[in-house]
Amino acid sequence: MKYVIFKNQGGLLAPIIFPEHISHKQINLGEGWRVMSAGFCYLDKNGLLNVDMTRPYSDSLGIEVLSPIEDKNLLFRVLNSYSSGFFIDVRDMYVGEPKSIIPQRKMVEQAIFTPDNIGELGVNDVFVFGSNLNGNHAGGAARTAVERFGAEMGVAEGITGKCYALPTLDENMEKVEPIALKESIMRLIATAVNYPALNFYITKIGCGIAGWEVRDVAYIVFDAIQEEFAMSDGGRYMPKNIYLPQEFVKFYEDWKDDYDINL
Repeated sequence: MKYVIFKNQGGLLAPIIFPEHISHKQINLGEGWRVMSAGFCYLDKNGLLNVDMTRPYSDSLGIEVLSPIEDKNLLFRVLNSYSSGFFIDVRDMYVGEPKSIIPQRKMVEQAIFTPDNIGELGVNDVFVFGSNLNGNHAGGAARTAVERFGAEMGVAEGITGKCYALPTLDENMEKVEPIALKESIMRLIATAVNYPALNFYITKIGCGIAGWEVRDVAYIVFDAIQEEFAMSDGGRYMPKNIYLPQEFVKFYEDWKDDYDINL
């Protein structure tokens, strides 16, 4: 398959997916739209969409893929939610629909936790693992993601195979800054919101080889959730399709109000 992503002056994005016998140049939305990115995409053995980085360009348009991760997330939304191109407001592209109608639960109302060891995934399950900004998934849960669930080497963040890579280490294999980790978690939350049919099982990201303390990561996770889903009545909610390790939830119940790592 091929794709083109257009953008207009108002900031709207229009991702279009189409068969390979049609050239990129033939796709035209008319005046006021310009091409932001173009390339090839495919469905992997797990039925998930990937940008084909063996062909990261369009000969007919003379441009290259702008951002493989951002393109992939946009196109994934198209195939899973709309089946063809649709318009996305980039000012709201990580939200997708009003928070008031997103299926939610209170953060402590979680009957299902992420298992300590995941040997298999259901059709709609996503394995969320801690990665590094090099996308070198050589050990721990990252290695499991590659060997069992189709994660690709070189993908530092976002959906890959039946997984979601979330960077806890930088290019030098040092811990990312807490605020950077929080921002990555917020992007994960936004992805979960945009794909309500998928179940995101967050492992104890960063708490193994990367050397993060469970309480620090748990604090950052809940801080990100609260920022996204603080309701007007003061309650704290999270998307129903995100599942956390039991240790994270225990932290929230026991220590959350008395703990701060100064994000």
